[in-house]
Amino acid sequence: MFEIHKSRRACADIHNIWLYSFENWGEAQADKYFDQLMAGINELRRHPELGKPRDSLRKGYRSLQIQHHVVFYTVSSSIVSIKRVLHERMDPDAGL
Repeated sequence: MFEIHKSRRACADIHNIWLYSFENWGEAQADKYFDQLMAGINELRRHPELGKPRDSLRKGYRSLQIQHHVVFYTVSSSIVSIKRVLHERMDPDAGL
């Protein structure tokens, strides 16, 4: 099983997603969305190949769509490194 490491930017992204959800839809919905997001990220522990290759953005990058967000990550021998978690409407070229 792979380890998950989140960059500071990815941690900030996840925090801001929760905060936005909380401010717009309340705590219960923010928690539910957060749990879904984290479940998808944690699935990468067992199946790091789930995401599609995104070498056109950055060499070695992969992405996984979870609800309305896209998780950008890389995989090494035993680590999945979460780089960013961006809204699906954001331009990944600008965000990465």
